Amino acid sequence: MDKIHQEESILHPEENVDLETRLYYSYKDTPVVVFAVGLGGSGQQDSSTYNLITQLVEREYSVRTFSPRNSGCSTGYLTLDNYVSDLGLVIEDTSQKTGERPFAIGHSFGGYSLAKILGREDAVEKAVLLAPLLDIKEQNPRFINEFLKVKGGRRLASYLLSALGLDAQRFSNSEDALSFLDSLYLSEPCTSKLQVPAYVLLSGRTNFGLGIRNLKQLKGCWEKLMTDGSVVEVHPRLSHYFAEGNPLIGRRFFERSEHTKKTLDNISTFLS
Repeated sequence: MDKIHQEESILHPEENVDLETRLYYSYKDTPVVVFAVGLGGSGQQDSSTYNLITQLVEREYSVRTFSPRNSGCSTGYLTLDNYVSDLGLVIEDTSQKTGERPFAIGHSFGGYSLAKILGREDAVEKAVLLAPLLDIKEQNPRFINEFLKVKGGRRLASYLLSALGLDAQRFSNSEDALSFLDSLYLSEPCTSKLQVPAYVLLSGRTNFGLGIRNLKQLKGCWEKLMTDGSVVEVHPRLSHYFAEGNPLIGRRFFERSEHTKKTLDNISTFLS
């Protein structure tokens, strides 16, 4: 394939906050896809999602992604609300630069955030949601939800997060991590109908590697949020990171395989 080029730019969603964005492409004037990474991802080449980015570029898309606050070269404190608003800013900035609405892909937490935006406005031409979260808490084991339901539980978890981070995602201190956890626990499920056609791909395993027992019910919930021209598919054998096997982190995200090739061909057909 042609060499993959990249361009970095910095947006400023708030004073003293730098938001790193990166555009990956083989050549200019190809359709742009804004990619919203899941928790722990970033816009940099060493991110777990870079494998998917390269395969999209091979299919003649330009991919613009960003590093959530306090990951990659981005600064500031991450919460669910500012992730959603930052994603909206990247989409808006891309539209202004290209003169047209981009496509968008969101994975997991990024899929939830993209669905929140598209429940309010038709900000993109079409969307692809990869293992999106209808509710931020839906894939946690019950004991984790019960633990995080209590403020003291979130406080204890914040110390662990501040010490270890979450893959590429950093937390400056325990208060930063606690604000992040509070924003997740207090979030509302996606309930608004998406205003653009969407291709929703649901995986058979959670982000913890556990099998999802209510896939049929989850599929039905997403179908109720779809507009004309949308598709909802279930991939019961694949992990939350769309890989064979059962990785607990996304290092093998969208690994190259015949199933991946077919899936990406279907995504390209949907977006075209």
